[in-house]
Amino acid sequence: EVDPCGPHAILRTRHYWLEYFGRREAAESKRQKQDIRMPEAKIQEILQMPYLEVEIRLCGEEEFFSEGAEVALQQGTQTIRPVDIGPAERGRKNPGSETSFRSRFTARFAYSDFDPKAEGTFVIFFPDGKLINIPADFSSIQ
Repeated sequence: EVDPCGPHAILRTRHYWLEYFGRREAAESKRQKQDIRMPEAKIQEILQMPYLEVEIRLCGEEEFFSEGAEVALQQGTQTIRPVDIGPAERGRKNPGSETSFRSRFTARFAYSDFDPKAEGTFVIFFPDGKLINIPADFSSIQ
């Protein structure tokens, strides 16, 4: 069983965005009672997206525990910094817990900066010096 408060990363790859926009286009076409279509230009735009979006989800003991957190990707001896990082969400109370909060933030990494077929580790750095490692095996995703 997966710990709902265990730190994890959700990877939004080109394949993810292709499926996401395809489902959205299918729903909209169905709503408008039209044939389902996915414009070739949109497919090419998605396949050429230069960034991997990563959503980091974690839990802490304070409402603003993730404020100022940063992330990097380590592959072998290489440390890859994101192109940009979104602000951390204010912590929301976990159901049934008085002292546990969950938060998330996103970062985008340039595909050209890392090996999208190799293993790596996302390292989360907190302002108080705490570190969290989240393993990522890119070879197992599309």
